Amino acid sequence: MVDIGPSTWWAPKGVARAYNESLAKLIGGSVREVRNGEDFVLRIGDKMPRLSDLLPQHEQAWLDAMEQYIRDSLAASQAE
Repeated sequence: MVDIGPSTWWAPKGVARAYNESLAKLIGGSVREVRNGEDFVLRIGDKMPRLSDLLPQHEQAWLDAMEQYIRDSLAASQAE
């Protein structure tokens, strides 16, 4: 299983949501708010995605999404 939820712990919520949404689009999943909107989680149905949902078929897109998440997080921290 792959838990993408921790992506919301360190990045601005908009950046984390965009990252989760980009992965959801790849695998036909959805993003749900948890903890009263404090965190987001990626789900396929009611379950966390499996690594096999992302790899190997979405490897480059996942790497691209991670890179964008890092760039956006850095840009947001520099803007503060």
